[in-house]
Amino acid sequence: VLFGIAIYIVFIIFKINLVPLLASAGIIGIILGIGTRPFIEDIIAGFFLITQATVSIGDYVNVGPGIEGTIEDIKFRTITIRGVNGALHIVSTGQVKQVTNYSRRESVLYVDFPVKGGQNIDKILEILRRELLVMIEGKKDQYTISPYSKVWGIENIQVPNCVVIRVILMTQYSLHEEVDKVYRYNILKQFEK
Repeated sequence: VLFGIAIYIVFIIFKINLVPLLASAGIIGIILGIGTRPFIEDIIAGFFLITQATVSIGDYVNVGPGIEGTIEDIKFRTITIRGVNGALHIVSTGQVKQVTNYSRRESVLYVDFPVKGGQNIDKILEILRRELLVMIEGKKDQYTISPYSKVWGIENIQVPNCVVIRVILMTQYSLHEEVDKVYRYNILKQFEK
């Protein structure tokens, strides 16, 4: 306070008017505050993204409409996401308001098999279980399927003459399509035998 009063007295002695100087400093401060607001928001949001470990590199996430994919890089100001179609999304961390992280736990995939009525249901269920066990143990494919996956059983009986059998596969969300296709393919090959 004494230092400030001393400087003010020096300005009065040299007859320097402080009002225009303080006014221009205030305007410059307002301009800088408005201009740096997005930058500061990005830094703070990036800090919370990194320190709270809500997402990490390699996670499959959705951060908004049309922005879904695997995280390739996280910085204080930006998050880089590689989309399924290969597009590279670079999003400022200040604009990430909601994150859906599909990689934190295994997600559930329902696979339904319509079977013509009159078939040996026990034999079909056995084939589904056996192929599921083969995929869980990883003997054929490189896909990781949880041992909690199971053949749910008869889901529905449809008219005319159709039974729907459901299998629950638990795997990474990003592998849903591949696991679904591989399991259906393997089952069809078993049915052909």
